[in-house]
Amino acid sequence: MADAPSGGGGWSALEIIVVAVLAIGFMTQLQNGFTSTPDTAQPVSKDTSTQVEGDTCGLVLSRPHSLEKVTSFVSLTGRIEGCAWVPTETVAMYAQVIDSRGKTLSPYVTVPPINKQYESAYVDATIPLTTQPATSKGFLILVPAQTQGQTNTLRIPITFVRS
Repeated sequence: MADAPSGGGGWSALEIIVVAVLAIGFMTQLQNGFTSTPDTAQPVSKDTSTQVEGDTCGLVLSRPHSLEKVTSFVSLTGRIEGCAWVPTETVAMYAQVIDSRGKTLSPYVTVPPINKQYESAYVDATIPLTTQPATSKGFLILVPAQTQGQTNTLRIPITFVRS
């Protein structure tokens, strides 16, 4: 031990800052249940800040917004413009609500097209929650009426508010 430096082994300011940032990040993840949105998330619409997981080509939603607060139902409004989201005569898309643990909170709903013309249509639907959520976070899952190649799904994060 004769060649050990003298003067103590205190932490530098940089080390303290790094530990503080890591601790804050860990506490935030602990509070949110270690859920995250992948880096490949894309906005659903150019005029909203909704971040989602999935292919949004051809889908423009005005509602729900990312982390929108919902109580007993989710409102779904927007338009489909083809691309990966091509409606049929009777089905624009399918929708379902789940919590952050994957528990189903609504039935699998068929969303009908409104004013369908060629590969475009408007949607305006209400997805009722039939089960009370056990968590405060969840997702609206959307599936296109027709698949072109691989199956596409879209996950929009929502927040549950207890009434």
